[in-house]
Amino acid sequence: MHHGLANAIALPHVIRFTRRMPLRVYAELARALGVSSSKYDEEATEALAKGVTDLSQRVGLPLRYRDVGVPEDDLPAIAELAVTDGSIVYTAPGHGSRSWCSGVLKAAW
Repeated sequence: MHHGLANAIALPHVIRFTRRMPLRVYAELARALGVSSSKYDEEATEALAKGVTDLSQRVGLPLRYRDVGVPEDDLPAIAELAVTDGSIVYTAPGHGSRSWCSGVLKAAW
């Protein structure tokens, strides 16, 4: 599977799983993109995750890993690869544990 497609599928779930860390940033992005007018960061962050999902659906991107043939049994190995990938430091600082990656992958599966 193409790395960009894998990221697109996971993005709404990453937003939800990292919401405790950059909540204000995600909320500001949601308001800037016009997907939320809520003054509450938690609501705006959820609106951003939903907005990303809606956009993916409108442009015809798959919404789940299973839709592109990723077997559920492969998720632990994928989580292990994600933990050892250096980019995790930038995409999810402070959230790069094996259990965190597994949670995101299961949500995206």
